[in-house]
Amino acid sequence: MRISLLRLLFQSYTVSENLCPKNSSGKKLTSKAGPIIRCECGFKILLVPDLKAMARAIEAHAAEHAKKEKIPAKAAFEDARIQLLLTAQVLDRAATS
Repeated sequence: MRISLLRLLFQSYTVSENLCPKNSSGKKLTSKAGPIIRCECGFKILLVPDLKAMARAIEAHAAEHAKKEKIPAKAAFEDARIQLLLTAQVLDRAATS
């Protein structure tokens, strides 16, 4: 069960990364305030050097996605999936800058 869950999470990240505007247009995702990461729903999170603040912002947004699910197992999966998606973008941006 755990391996299939990790595989599904990885596949969802790979699909969303391929659809990411940064990859398709070649432009960096930035705003006037600084670099951003973007959720698949379009929500933008400003990248800040404070890792605790970034983690809180990601967790809060993932919780919003989880609230939309009525089944607790699906809500937990959605929360983890969104956290993984956004955390992967943060690490990718940190590695390229």
